[in-house]
Amino acid sequence: MLALSELKRMAAREGVPQAIVEKDYALSVALKVLAGSELAQRCVFKGGTAIRKAYFKEARYSEDLDFTAINMEKGDCLRLLRAALEGKTTEGILFADIEEIRTAAGLKAAVKYLGPLGYAQRIRFDFSFRDNLAEKPEVRGLIDSYSIGPAKMQVMGIEEIFAEKLHALGSRSAPRDLYDVWFLLGKGVKVDSKVLERKFDFYNEKFDAKKAIDNARKSEEEWTRDLQPLLKMLPDYEKVEREVEKGLDLLL
Repeated sequence: MLALSELKRMAAREGVPQAIVEKDYALSVALKVLAGSELAQRCVFKGGTAIRKAYFKEARYSEDLDFTAINMEKGDCLRLLRAALEGKTTEGILFADIEEIRTAAGLKAAVKYLGPLGYAQRIRFDFSFRDNLAEKPEVRGLIDSYSIGPAKMQVMGIEEIFAEKLHALGSRSAPRDLYDVWFLLGKGVKVDSKVLERKFDFYNEKFDAKKAIDNARKSEEEWTRDLQPLLKMLPDYEKVEREVEKGLDLLL
């Protein structure tokens, strides 16, 4: 269990708000609980939080949990999520009621939780029901940054996560997508051309590096506001854009 004093020390050391450290801890606790539930057998963990929790502990902080559901209806997914977390107290985190958020596609839900800081925050869950896994997921041990014990979960392969980030880079203008692509390039992550092609085929699209970079430029205005709370050192936007453009030229 994360003591308040340790949470404050971690926030000071990491250079991020205390609420971000508490949420990161709550995400780890939620993932451990879910890893032992029926839901974990029927979904695949993915997205920016998966980069941090399953691959690189030094990745940016994150605020939500993304999954691809496998052979499951939305109602069953919500039922299993509630059965696993709702009203449970684990490792000093109290998970309250889970609220479904109206959305045109997939399932979005949020759970309020109470942790060491003593006031309510929310974790958002985002489940996709598209049958669009390009590769078989991996069963990986989750990174145990808070000494809460081992847990394993089905996780999207890092190359496929990278491919999804490249798709996001070309279809929206979120600073986090540009940062994550830059981070993964810096870690030497490569994407198999066949994986990239299969991923884009699901959307009837082809990857266009120029389009992705042009679209990413729209995120410059929000760069600091969006990412500063999630990083100890925020890299310069122009440096990131330049290195991503160069990296994609070499990669593809």
